[in-house]
Amino acid sequence: MTDAPIRARVQLLIDTDPGADDALAILLALRTPGVDVVALNTVAGNVDVDRATRNALIVLEAAGRAEIPVHRGAAVPLSAEPVEPATGFHGEDGLGGQGFEPRGRAHDDPALDATLALLRDRGPDLTWVVLGPLTNVAHALRADPDACRHVRRLVVMGGTGDGVGNVTPAAEFNFWADPEAARVVLHAGLPLYLVGWDVSRRDARIGPTELEQLRASGDPVAAFALAVTTRYREACAAIGGGALDDSLDLPDPVAMAAALELERATWRRIAGDVELQGELTRGALVLDHWGTTGIEPNIELCTGFDPEHFRSVLVQRLTTASA
Repeated sequence: MTDAPIRARVQLLIDTDPGADDALAILLALRTPGVDVVALNTVAGNVDVDRATRNALIVLEAAGRAEIPVHRGAAVPLSAEPVEPATGFHGEDGLGGQGFEPRGRAHDDPALDATLALLRDRGPDLTWVVLGPLTNVAHALRADPDACRHVRRLVVMGGTGDGVGNVTPAAEFNFWADPEAARVVLHAGLPLYLVGWDVSRRDARIGPTELEQLRASGDPVAAFALAVTTRYREACAAIGGGALDDSLDLPDPVAMAAALELERATWRRIAGDVELQGELTRGALVLDHWGTTGIEPNIELCTGFDPEHFRSVLVQRLTTASA
C-alpha cells in the first residue's frame, strides 16, 4: 500500500458541515503525518449548524483529538434563506443515524472571530480547506479582506467542472446552498484551488475491496468511518438501481487529499463565476473555457486526482494512526 508522508508540516483550518464524507475527510487530515489541524469551523449545509457543530465534536473525539477547537459558524446563507439539509444522503443526524453524541462542547469564540485571528497570526502558513458551503469564508472576506488574503491557500470542495450537478441538473450542493457566498469568494482574489464533484465521480470512488479492508483492520477509527457512512452507502447504492457498480464517491475526502498533495492532482488555471439568477441554473459554476468574458483567470481548477493513490491513502490513513 502506497505511503505518502507530507514532507513539511501543514497547518489546516477546516470549514465543514459534517456530513459523512466530511467526517472521512477530517479523519484523513487528522491521521496524515505532518499535518496540524488547528481548528474546525462549522456551517449550515448537510445539516443545520448546531448539528454540524455537534458532529464536528463527535468526529474529533472518535479520532482522539478532542483538544482541537470547534467554532460554530454561519446558521444561514448570505441570502438568509435556510439551507435544505442533505439528510437523504447523510441521515437525519448527518452521521448515518448511529446515535453518536459528543462529550465536549464548542469553543466560545464564533467561527468568524477565530478565523480572522488565525489569518492575522499565521495566514501565510495556513491552508484553509472548505468542505461545506462558503458562507463562513464570505463573512470573513466582508469583515477583513486583507486578513483573508494572507492565507497560503484556499482549497474548496464545490461546483462541478463538467456542468453536471448533484442537487439540480447544473448545480453542486455546496455552491447551490449559498451561491452568493460562492460568488464573493470567487471574486476575492484569493489563491483558490477548486475541487468539483466531477473529480469525485471520476477519481474518488471506493467499493467492496476498500470497505472490506476497513472492516478487517480492527481499527476503531475505521469502524467509526464505516458506521457514519451507513446511510451514505445505502443512498449511493440506490442511485440508478445500483448502476454505480457497488461503489461510492467521496467529494470531501478527495478535496482534502488534493489539499494535502497538490502534486497528485492536475490543475488548470481558468476564469469562473457562479450563476445567481437562472431558473434552472442557480448555484451552477460557470467556467470560461474560451476566454469569452474577458474575466481574468481566478481559479486553479482540479481536473483529476490519481485514483489508485486516493484509494490506497484513504484506506491507509483510516486504518493507521498518524505518527
